[in-house]
Amino acid sequence: MRIFLLLLLITINIVYAENENNQVEPSFVRFDCPDFINAEYNFDVSVIFKIDIATNETVNLTFGIPKDVYINTARISTWLGKKEIPITKSTSDNEKITLLMNAEEFSLDPNVPYQVILNCRVNEPTKLSKKDFEWESSRIEKSVSEHDNYNFELSEDQIQIYNPQKTAGSSLEFGKSSKIDFNIIRSEWKRLYTEFWINADLIEKNVFTIKKGENDTIAAFSNNQLGFITFPIDEQEVERKDIYLGEGNWNYIGVLITNQISGLETKIFVNSELAYFKIDEDNFNLDKLNISFANSAADKIFRIDRLKIWEYNNNLSIAQKNKNFLNYDADSSKIIYQSNFDNVGEFTADLDKEDFSIIKNNLKYSESKAPLFSKAPSLTVNVGSSYNSIVWYVQEFSVAKEFEIERSVSGGGYMKVYSTIADDDPMRIYYFTDELLSESEVTYYRVKQINRDDSEVYSAEVKIGNKEIQEFNLSQNYPNPFNPITSIYVDVVIPSEFEVKVYDLVGNTVANLYKGYLAEGMHTFVFDGSNLPSGIYFYEVLSPKSQSVKKMILAK
Repeated sequence: MRIFLLLLLITINIVYAENENNQVEPSFVRFDCPDFINAEYNFDVSVIFKIDIATNETVNLTFGIPKDVYINTARISTWLGKKEIPITKSTSDNEKITLLMNAEEFSLDPNVPYQVILNCRVNEPTKLSKKDFEWESSRIEKSVSEHDNYNFELSEDQIQIYNPQKTAGSSLEFGKSSKIDFNIIRSEWKRLYTEFWINADLIEKNVFTIKKGENDTIAAFSNNQLGFITFPIDEQEVERKDIYLGEGNWNYIGVLITNQISGLETKIFVNSELAYFKIDEDNFNLDKLNISFANSAADKIFRIDRLKIWEYNNNLSIAQKNKNFLNYDADSSKIIYQSNFDNVGEFTADLDKEDFSIIKNNLKYSESKAPLFSKAPSLTVNVGSSYNSIVWYVQEFSVAKEFEIERSVSGGGYMKVYSTIADDDPMRIYYFTDELLSESEVTYYRVKQINRDDSEVYSAEVKIGNKEIQEFNLSQNYPNPFNPITSIYVDVVIPSEFEVKVYDLVGNTVANLYKGYLAEGMHTFVFDGSNLPSGIYFYEVLSPKSQSVKKMILAK
């Protein structure tokens, strides 16, 4: 089975080009960003590239960056070691930078993948689209159908820049020779799900394993020197995917082991994305399992937080949607073991029970910076003859300090209309009665929960009234008909989260043009139908409160 470096060495059918200034462009570029980034620290973005033929000229790598991101440094890793690359900012576009690397000076050989690390920072919590990191090139011809194993565009998933909350509490720290074993002795389980958050420096050996007995490894992973997750080679694996973990970032890991008639299925998810899948032909009971975290590195550490081991019978989406919360319910599942590592005395001694034991060595506790947040309050609004009755309850009472009811009328900003102190009673239900406004107005309510560490979390909005609020205007694409490129124009009236996509006559999505926050003003999205047949297509814009669809014609 191919590992990450071998994957990148496969020849890609891309045309090599040289410009008038004796600069060449890489023939392959891949961007990878962490999914969750602590706003208190800088973070790394991985850029992997290669060139096709030997050259002594300058390699030109120009790309866009999100407007809220500042690039501190760029450094390249070669067989000579790590070397810093000068960053040239565009004089005409503040959101573009260029890296110029003399192939001879940097010892760049053809058909060899090189990794550039961009050290970045964002000054405040926000959400970024990974698609905002774009390689700028007009001279690369690529045949995607022939190279399906390569992602020429970054995934649409968002990067979440967050401020840590005290909700996260403590994490379990693994230094030199640290280890913890969870030994489970049961036989009737059919579906075992292990989930946790992990924060790691670069570690080359397995930090996590699940074994049947002493020698039969069911699941294992490490992160390699490039910052990507790696798995042991197994002849029975069906799929693996290169996912960037980065250095020092928190990542959510989920391992699902299912005892099927056809064999034992093992799936490993990283930040809710399937990274590894294998099917063992041998079918055996999930008894005498050993779940282990271990650090064999002398100078590296890693931390874990919010570990749950389940007999899991619900849809896995429940776990993945709740990965950022300390607690959640799954009514058809049973927790075998759970720890948020906030009780510093829980591992003072080994635990030995009839069907479960824990053996530990050299463990420490440290403050957790994991993206674990308090759950938002649950809100309902009942409409009376002359009033609106607002009812809510807290889902994590231990962290809540105060609540504020906020109201928005006909698209205006939210205003506080009521506040109250949080009660220590976990079963407490809160009430507020608001005057009923004119039926011609649309009113939105939400609850802001202010936590003990002064962090804030909002409930979902509840809409009262029938009048529609126009959040944006969607214009007809131009040109139309088009071949093969057209522009889609969205005039945003009320800033919000938006999604722009294109689909065909039968409803199949053919392009996801944007997903993320849009500020007030005109926004243009370019659609390229080069790889699509002629015909009628639809483009759709979605916001939390509005939707609009228009038709366009691709005529080749």
